[in-house]
Amino acid sequence: MNNRKFYSYDRNNYYYGKLLTSRDFSMEQGYMNDKRRLGNLMLHGSGIVSGLKVVAADETALILQAGFAIDGGGREIVVPETEVVKLSTIDGVQNLHSDIAYLAISYMEKPDEKVYAVMQEEGQESESAYNHVKEGYKLSLIDQDSCSAVPAKVDSWLTETVLYEDEDCRITNKVLRVLPKDRNLTVYTTIEKKRQTQELISVKYVVNIDGLSEQKFLVELDHVKLDRYEKKTIKTELALKDEVRFLKTFYLKVQNLEVRKDKSRYVTEPVTPVMINCLEENLLTAIVNDSFKTAMDTVIENDYDTIIYLAKLHVIRMGDRVLLSRLEGVPFGQYVSSAAQLKLFEDLKEYCPSVNNTQQAIVKESAGHIVTAAEPAVTDNAFVTGTFDLSLGAVGDTGKVCYSEEIMHGLGEGPVYVEAAVEILNRDNGEVKEEIIFGDAELFGNTEQTERQLQFSCGVKLLPDRGTFIVAVKPKTKVVRTSVRIRWYACRVQDSGKNIYKTKENQGMLVIAPDTLTTAPRGIVQIVPRFVNIPEQACRYEVLDAAGGRIDNNGIYTAPTAEGVYEVKVSCIGDPGIFAHAYIIVSANPRG
Repeated sequence: MNNRKFYSYDRNNYYYGKLLTSRDFSMEQGYMNDKRRLGNLMLHGSGIVSGLKVVAADETALILQAGFAIDGGGREIVVPETEVVKLSTIDGVQNLHSDIAYLAISYMEKPDEKVYAVMQEEGQESESAYNHVKEGYKLSLIDQDSCSAVPAKVDSWLTETVLYEDEDCRITNKVLRVLPKDRNLTVYTTIEKKRQTQELISVKYVVNIDGLSEQKFLVELDHVKLDRYEKKTIKTELALKDEVRFLKTFYLKVQNLEVRKDKSRYVTEPVTPVMINCLEENLLTAIVNDSFKTAMDTVIENDYDTIIYLAKLHVIRMGDRVLLSRLEGVPFGQYVSSAAQLKLFEDLKEYCPSVNNTQQAIVKESAGHIVTAAEPAVTDNAFVTGTFDLSLGAVGDTGKVCYSEEIMHGLGEGPVYVEAAVEILNRDNGEVKEEIIFGDAELFGNTEQTERQLQFSCGVKLLPDRGTFIVAVKPKTKVVRTSVRIRWYACRVQDSGKNIYKTKENQGMLVIAPDTLTTAPRGIVQIVPRFVNIPEQACRYEVLDAAGGRIDNNGIYTAPTAEGVYEVKVSCIGDPGIFAHAYIIVSANPRG
């Protein structure tokens, strides 16, 4: 059981009258053990299966919980009962010379039950032998300088880049090195504190796709305060444009990297761009295909490790004594997931349905930077409202347009109606009253409140494919305030068919781009449908408004004489359930 041989196998062949010796029985046991070890490793992997949690009993002892694990040789490690272990009794404690050590467990077997041997093998000097082999485990302490991190399987799919490092902290980012067709990329930025200081750390940089100047995403962590060995991570999703996915490879570049500690600014070296391979398959298919094509001997060689790390210990050495300061459990994430866990997840899904987007916190996103904002007031599944403060800078200048960050309305992707206005709070006899005016405030008379309302123009830009919107405010006169409070309302409108927002589901759909056209009265425009995930086919065109003009079978629309906004429905004749809508703005003064 201590060998690394999994295959090939020799199996006993029994026949009538065969003389069996200890060699035959040893071969029988070895055959069964090697088969099981290979199955354990290839089907389940190595790591902790259950239990084996480590907690501090006091500064001199640990409590090891009962549990089960499989090591890199496919061997089972069983701790039958919870026990208290003194640090001074663990193998390797005498070799520690730093303030960090790793507690490891490994498979161990030893001979047991010594008995008298009636016959001795050739070369055996003793007249005794061991009747059994006892399987167990061994604990050991390994100094940080002698320990290398155990790579997780996920690491082979990720690229980690060190952005900045000194004696105080380490700043890295991590990204998937492939872009599956069904996923976006997410950049994980981590600040890790290496020693105890009171400094606040800030990091800011731009992720840019090389060759596409408009694809830039801001990543920023502000005034992070950490204790020694603590980490803080922020994830930034990169909403990539379609043209990126047509490339075979592209490079992610880190630009304008800035690290600050309190008031000190540090200049950093240029960071090597990360190459990303675009896949024509989804992530699950890529993982399965990669697993199937990897040679078995390579898997065994890479995964073979007889040690499983249970805890990272921060210790204080006082002469020959070692005292425990604190510990972190399973530092390299060595766990084994089981089919039973997946089955339990499936059984529990019906008791805990997915959280509706309207029940989640609003998220602000600015050029890829995501931060938590105020939670919307949810009234039902199709309507939400919320407020936020929009900065006007040091002072609001006449004609200067100020934009909010990208705000998630919480109703998901697709067509949503959003309205926003400047919220005015007035005091009347000590009582605070809220006043919100939509549209033309002059209709309500020339009062002090409407005068304040008239100071601003407010507009909303909806981003249906992201489930977000942006608010723009322009002061009509010079104002002294540095920010205004915006009240917004959003409601779900009827979905106009299987449109662009279904692309993530790979459904067949019909898209009209642009879906809003402008023409003069009696003008003529053509509506051109695009087919996604389905072959081109004949379509039916119909104007939904009784006096909204006419359209022929080729999508040629003739506007009526009356101005207005008219709706046209385009559906596939072969599958009327696949349809889309277009909107025609008929105006005597059309805008380009």
